[in-house]
Amino acid sequence: GLLDPQGKYHVFRCDRSSKRGSGVCALVSREMSALQNISDTYPELELLCLDLVKKGTKCRIIVVYRSTEDTQQSVPYTTRLMQCFESLVLVSQPCYIVGDLNASQIDWSNVFAVQNSGDGLLLEFVVDNGFVQIVPAPTRNENLLDVVLVNEPNTVFNVSVDPPFGSS
Repeated sequence: GLLDPQGKYHVFRCDRSSKRGSGVCALVSREMSALQNISDTYPELELLCLDLVKKGTKCRIIVVYRSTEDTQQSVPYTTRLMQCFESLVLVSQPCYIVGDLNASQIDWSNVFAVQNSGDGLLLEFVVDNGFVQIVPAPTRNENLLDVVLVNEPNTVFNVSVDPPFGSS
């Protein structure tokens, strides 16, 4: 009720169970049909997968948070996250991956990251699956941490992504 007191949105949440705060949340206009699509295979990941339809146009939105904690920046955790992404992007409609990936070691302009690192695995997934990062400027200080990845950058589906509460 606090997130949507007037009931204008479908509210989807994936709260972090291990500590207070964090997790991801998506508010989708009730003008769209929205269906959550995620299995219990990846309970350790903070993400939502939503299939949206508006006037016959479909897209998939994956909302994700990857913290700066060493465990979530590690190669094993990022490998698991990329396995999840691989399973979720195997659809015919455009896919958007949005959120805070805390991938400060990726140079999105030059499509470069250190290999054999969590960020290197993330960039490899992006390139191998035809995604493009479309956020043009740093989102936190000098770092581009909050990203919007899309596998069909010329799609006409209108998606508005607002920054999280309290972001600067």
